[in-house]
Amino acid sequence: MRIRSAIYLAMLIWLTQPVLAIAVESAQITGVRPINFNQLRPFEMGATFDQDLCVYSSTGFYTVQVASNNPSGSFVVNNLNMKPINYQVFWNRQPGTANNIELRALNAQIQSGASMTPGCPNGNTANLQVVIPDAALMGAHAGNYGFFLQVTVTPATP
Repeated sequence: MRIRSAIYLAMLIWLTQPVLAIAVESAQITGVRPINFNQLRPFEMGATFDQDLCVYSSTGFYTVQVASNNPSGSFVVNNLNMKPINYQVFWNRQPGTANNIELRALNAQIQSGASMTPGCPNGNTANLQVVIPDAALMGAHAGNYGFFLQVTVTPATP
């Protein structure tokens, strides 16, 4: 009888202790397509590529940060034998390009408006826009150019 009482008492103490729940915050970006400007011609208007994206954050807020493979951190489209072409990166915390903000390399920007459900069942929540300005195409040489742009979202708190 003593053993049963001791086990019962131990279980009672264990069950009455507060349970510590740890919520793991997470964020995700989906819907990203490769950026392709196709054929650009020097001395013509610049080029713009934009796409609406799904940004999920368990907190509803997130930071967005962009980085390039250029050692200086600037955004350039490279051709090993030619003059690099500068480009700009813009972000909007809603679909479309109205009211977007320019992102600088490695400077995190806190945003709101993320879907709190993975997969954004109510539609996309952000827009990424890459712009090659008119002036950047002046004097550009024919060739194949490429670039790497990394977009990272992490959960944030307001």
